[in-house]
Amino acid sequence: MTGDHPFIDRLKGQLDELAEELDKLEAQSRKYDAKMKAEYDKRAEEFKELLDEGKSNFEAFREMSERELDQVKDNLEFTAKALRNSFHYFMSHYKHRDD
Repeated sequence: MTGDHPFIDRLKGQLDELAEELDKLEAQSRKYDAKMKAEYDKRAEEFKELLDEGKSNFEAFREMSERELDQVKDNLEFTAKALRNSFHYFMSHYKHRDD
């Protein structure tokens, strides 16, 4: 799909926000003890793979026609919600460790 579309812009914004949050969490993770850091690194790598897959899917999605967009919109919204929930669950294990 060429041109701007609010749905695509929103998805792109969500992916960018997740990447920014992961960067912030990465900086905090440097304070963790070795065991916690190893666990964080493992989970972060898994999440980064999901994020990369999301970015790849986003680029493919961006090239779709309006008809194709309507066919996959519900699936992408579900995927974005699942990715956000996964990220928040992931972050909940580490975000308040410094408190």
